[in-house]
Amino acid sequence: FAWRRAMTPTVEARALEGQAESPEAVLRSLFGADSRTLEKCLEAVSTTDPDAFLRTLPGLVPPEDCAKLRAYCDDHVADDLALDNVDLLPDFQVNLDGRLDDFVSPETATALLRLPERALGLSTTFGRVGAFVRRYTPETRCYFPWHSDDTAVTANVALSSHDSYDGGDLRCILAGQVRTLVRGEGDVTVHLNSVCHAVAPVDRGARYSLLLFFHDAP
Repeated sequence: FAWRRAMTPTVEARALEGQAESPEAVLRSLFGADSRTLEKCLEAVSTTDPDAFLRTLPGLVPPEDCAKLRAYCDDHVADDLALDNVDLLPDFQVNLDGRLDDFVSPETATALLRLPERALGLSTTFGRVGAFVRRYTPETRCYFPWHSDDTAVTANVALSSHDSYDGGDLRCILAGQVRTLVRGEGDVTVHLNSVCHAVAPVDRGARYSLLLFFHDAP
């Protein structure tokens, strides 16, 4: 991880650390050779309606469910270790596909699966919904680089209170800015795949998140 961070282009590294950078410059550094993804992400930069691309809903997942998901991740993350398809580094995540009901109430599971419509007004019928919990610590995976998801919609649930770790801010490129999203335990951020985003390095403690990937119907 340290070697990969050291090799990150300056404009991307500065934006990841929260330093002022041009959103367009970051995207062109990332996707200069991928015109399709670049064009898609530039739409999110130029929008005058950011709520159509990303919204954060507070307190959707109760603290007791967040705790169960964190504990399950701690117990099983070593068993599920694999290379992430974005940066090809160990993912430090535990897959939960089809098992949300084991960790959250039926009401919360239903609310999570309806997030594209509730948060973004999308009535689309999606195909598979992937789910996993990811853990960040200074000693393991401490950050996640800038990227654009391949899935149609992503929901990112903060499973940790912000006083349990330092750093680890969720950042995104939206509406002409590199933004830092301040969230509390149980808050969920829902966004389209045109929103480029990253997780800044965690300097202390452990940061957990539940990710839901809503795939287009076949």
